[in-house]
Amino acid sequence: MIVCPASLQIQWQDEMEEKFNIRFEILDSEKTWEIQRTLGMDANPWKVYPRLITSMDYLKQVDILDRFKNTSLQMGGSDSAMLPWDLLIVDEAHNYSPSRFSDDSNRCSMLRDITPFFEHRLFLTATPHNGYTVSFSGLLELLDPVRFQQKALLSDEDYKHLNLVMIRRMKRELNVGRNENRFPSRTVDGLGIYMSDEETRLFKAVRRYLLEGTNQIGKPGSRERNLAQFIVMLLNKRLLSSSYAFAQTWWNHVAGFDLDSFGIDECDKKR
Repeated sequence: MIVCPASLQIQWQDEMEEKFNIRFEILDSEKTWEIQRTLGMDANPWKVYPRLITSMDYLKQVDILDRFKNTSLQMGGSDSAMLPWDLLIVDEAHNYSPSRFSDDSNRCSMLRDITPFFEHRLFLTATPHNGYTVSFSGLLELLDPVRFQQKALLSDEDYKHLNLVMIRRMKRELNVGRNENRFPSRTVDGLGIYMSDEETRLFKAVRRYLLEGTNQIGKPGSRERNLAQFIVMLLNKRLLSSSYAFAQTWWNHVAGFDLDSFGIDECDKKR
């Protein structure tokens, strides 16, 4: 079974058929209704086809997930010598990472529920993890609970196991042996950017506001502090995008504040 974002289901189906000549069926609500209209309302969609593609947000629904688990238990269960499913492929696996606050998402909980029913697991992602070892090690535990446990720090033994299970493919490696590079080579030289005096003042003012605001909200590691850091990132992205994008985000940001209490007069507001 392949679990991926809904937008990638057709691509996965096409790639598996084109490259491996293996037919996968996409299982969603529409396909389930089609199966039940054809085979009867009692037909179990998880038993009809041997190879399936389903979306992570379809499978995480409580009733859908319960039916999958019940079907898998009937097929052998997680304690049987023969597990009911051979292989689980999880695409965009970073979307399932456990939270460092112990309030895991429905996607993470879903993945934790289904992995025991699969003999083999393959997690795929081209996105780096969020930088928190607790989240990364938690994802590794979902991949292989025998080798890994969720923890705040990885040991030397963990790194040895990691080298056994993780395969990295860099863009430069995909260019080897090709007459024309599939990906351009990166350079260390950046693009020069000229900032006007007004842009420089705006950039410095926003930076000062963000630094002071973040320091005044909550203690390091708190949810309030993390929320403030998210707002900082959002405002910075808008500022580097365009003045119009930043203006829209900024006025939405301050809409809930009483600006008069900050000593901001009508002239400053217009500016």
